[in-house]
Amino acid sequence: MKNRSKKIDDELAALARMRDEDIDTSDIPETLDWTGAVVGKFYRPVKEAVSLRLDADVLAWLKSQGPGYQTRINDLLRGAMKASRAGAEAKNSGATTDTAGMPGTKCRNFRYQRLERHGEIQRCVRIAGVIAERQCLFAPAR
Repeated sequence: MKNRSKKIDDELAALARMRDEDIDTSDIPETLDWTGAVVGKFYRPVKEAVSLRLDADVLAWLKSQGPGYQTRINDLLRGAMKASRAGAEAKNSGATTDTAGMPGTKCRNFRYQRLERHGEIQRCVRIAGVIAERQCLFAPAR
């Protein structure tokens, strides 16, 4: 990413090259019981700013439900997207899977041109792969 320094890139690359045994985890308690782990708890999809024209009554209805109307718009659109995908997958394969929005799934089919231009998607995918191998995406339930 543009604002990230070369020093941080070098540190991340060095960490990715290290073997698990060489990483000092003495300040982190070891988690042995992963039965209550939640997959993708800290995953946040990439957001993109857009300008959108809505009917005044639709916007008033969304805002009348309290703060977070933009999140509600996103949730409504995501639901429509999942339904559309599920219908298309059912038509093509006869089976549906609900994996949209989770790392390592079909959401990678979307293209983020600004990130691709700077090679950030490939770098993020490599780092996510290292993290996933070390089971850092799993967090014990509290």
